[in-house]
Amino acid sequence: MEISEDILQYVFSWLPAKPIYRFKAVCKSSSEFSTNKLFAWTQARNLQVKDDSGFFLQPSLSTGFKHRDKVEYHSLPGEQLFSGVPQKSLQSLQNTGSKVLASSNGLILCQNTKTPDDRNLFLCNPTTQTWRTIPTPQDLGGVNWPKGVVLECNINNPISDPDHQDYMLLIIHPPRDWLPHYECKIYSPKEGGWKEKKIHKFGPRTLHLDMPVYHNGAVHFVSDCRDPSVRRGSVYYRPYIVAYDINNDITRKLRLPNDARKGSDGTVHNSKLGIFKWGSRKSSSESICLVRLKKYVFTAWVLRDYDSVSWIRIMKIRVRAMGLMEPNPNYIAGFTVMNGKTLLFATRKKVYSYNMIGRSQQIEQVCEHQCQCQYDNYWNVCFTSYSNTLHPLGIGAATLPDI
Repeated sequence: MEISEDILQYVFSWLPAKPIYRFKAVCKSSSEFSTNKLFAWTQARNLQVKDDSGFFLQPSLSTGFKHRDKVEYHSLPGEQLFSGVPQKSLQSLQNTGSKVLASSNGLILCQNTKTPDDRNLFLCNPTTQTWRTIPTPQDLGGVNWPKGVVLECNINNPISDPDHQDYMLLIIHPPRDWLPHYECKIYSPKEGGWKEKKIHKFGPRTLHLDMPVYHNGAVHFVSDCRDPSVRRGSVYYRPYIVAYDINNDITRKLRLPNDARKGSDGTVHNSKLGIFKWGSRKSSSESICLVRLKKYVFTAWVLRDYDSVSWIRIMKIRVRAMGLMEPNPNYIAGFTVMNGKTLLFATRKKVYSYNMIGRSQQIEQVCEHQCQCQYDNYWNVCFTSYSNTLHPLGIGAATLPDI
């Protein structure tokens, strides 16, 4: 029985990019429509409602300069057949010293970190091995790395132009030269330039700009756990979340759950806070998850009601009680929440996943990694979730160079 071209395209448009490329070797039709831009947009749009299947792992920017050019890609357990990044793409990122700053729907935003005089921002689809440069915002050269980076693809609208670029990119930079305000730089794909806003109401605490959460039309950051300059009795004494509404230019402070704020004035090495997206994508269950790691105990809360800032605790567990496949894990190098339900964390040599919901709470070893720094006892890694799509880059895209 012969299957029509339309049915084939519809079925393939719901598959990740990796099996589509595999079918190209045995299916002529697959080889033809996989290079069609309208099909690529449709496939990328369909995968918006599916979970990300892998992640990039790399040393954080606070790690020594010589170790920043490491970048690894790993698939989640059970996703190895459907998720992957070509070795050429990884090699190109490593050889150019590229840092993955953000990811959305198959696109990653990177910056060249090889030399202080050659740091360029670019968008890349590592699956299709394509890239395009975008202008670097003013004042972000030298040692001023982009900090609070948000990349959000939005391709829900009908696709009439296969070369259109529909994404939001913004960078929130901390105060410089003792100025009182943060800087919000918003990139316009149509105009090819940046617009800047000044934000004054973020409070005195240092914000974790490396883990932004875009939710309800606002970008959210959690503050640090301790700041000697904030005295007891101040409304900012305990850590908090700041929400910045981009369109209305309004800033709001969200309080943390009471048990998360208690005892939060420990040193930076024994207490870490992080916020992440929670719940299924494009659904009413989407929210914010707060995770605290203190004395090797993970505790997690979910923002149950955004308007009233009501939280519910969903998890509290010691790392040793999780059943890790290594003796005495004495350091957690980083953690994140993927797909609104899975806790990922890295020890000195391995990465683990832990299901935070339902009855199937269990630990799985995801991979071993090579991101450790031998010269720093407190090195950290950062995770960047990735979706395996054919998302086009629009006009100006080129094939990744052979390096």
